[in-house]
Amino acid sequence: MYTDDEKLNSHAVMLMHYLIKGLSHIDFYWGVVTRYVDLDEDDQKDYKPGEILTWLQFSSADKGGQDMIHFKERNTIFKIASLTGRAIQYFSNCGDQEDEVLFLPHSCFLVCQVIESKPQRQIFLRQIELGLSKYVILWVDDNIFDEDWGNKRLMERATTQGARVNV
Repeated sequence: MYTDDEKLNSHAVMLMHYLIKGLSHIDFYWGVVTRYVDLDEDDQKDYKPGEILTWLQFSSADKGGQDMIHFKERNTIFKIASLTGRAIQYFSNCGDQEDEVLFLPHSCFLVCQVIESKPQRQIFLRQIELGLSKYVILWVDDNIFDEDWGNKRLMERATTQGARVNV
């Protein structure tokens, strides 16, 4: 017999599975997005050039960053070069006000540059893909942001193969 917490956890796991599976069918957004956050002093120390960070939760950003009126007062602006963020404007509750891009849990980012300024610091991040997979593609140049790059579709397909398998 399950306790209420165990039932909730098993339902949450199932919901997360199908949410991520559904999101895997939305095309990647390749380009620069903006995210506003409040970082405390301890968190600020993690964002040094050359560091690789993993965000464990769903995280949203905006393609333009200009329409995010509810977030602009925060102390940090992330400028993120997105590889696998999903453009969810048509599914978002904020779709009329924002051109939202959603990063899935466990997205990894390389800290490229930090500009300390008042009232907001700017942190430039580049999304990177880490991990083990039997569908591995290695690229070593910046052509991945070119819409006409011949390997773009191949890479997108390879990085979503695991999400198409029923468990």
